[in-house]
Amino acid sequence: MWEELRSIVMTCMQLFEQAPVLFSILYVLAFTGLTALCLPGASVLMLACGACMGFTWGTVLSNLASASGALLTMLIARYFLHDWVHNKWGGKLSRLKNSFRQDEVAWMISLRLAPVVPFAVLNGLVGLTKIRPWTFWWTSFVGMLPGTAVYVYAGSALGQVQKAEELWTLEVMLGLAAMAILPWILKGLEAKWRKSQTAPEPFQ
Repeated sequence: MWEELRSIVMTCMQLFEQAPVLFSILYVLAFTGLTALCLPGASVLMLACGACMGFTWGTVLSNLASASGALLTMLIARYFLHDWVHNKWGGKLSRLKNSFRQDEVAWMISLRLAPVVPFAVLNGLVGLTKIRPWTFWWTSFVGMLPGTAVYVYAGSALGQVQKAEELWTLEVMLGLAAMAILPWILKGLEAKWRKSQTAPEPFQ
């Protein structure tokens, strides 16, 4: 597992050093497409991006691609797969619309911070609401930023590791620990915020 991950990271680092601008563009396009199609692999890409580009630039590009891919999924659901999405997940749509009528911005950020709803399901269902594409994009960007930052930070730490023994450095361990506990922290914060709202839970 470690050797495979290290091989991917090293390859990406070499490609980035040879053509940083081109690699960055291709990375954003690939990540956006992967996210739009709801395919696995986003975590590995963020780790590799952190190793190649560092924390700041890697976080910006990864979050930009993730939010843009989510927007594409939402637009596809709205304009091309409306009936299919409605038939598959329509039972949850009324609760989502009720929550959005209260405060769509707050609910979008909340659901992105703590992904209690699967990524593809949320993007598809939101496509059936009246939320504006720009609002969907920037709330997704803000809500997904903490999670993205943690993965990219872990990747930037892993990029400095040459041997498996060096995985036990403080920086690497902090990055991996943050990856493990962040979902629980965000879920707790999201649940606390939701209890303060008068609207019912949008999903069960």
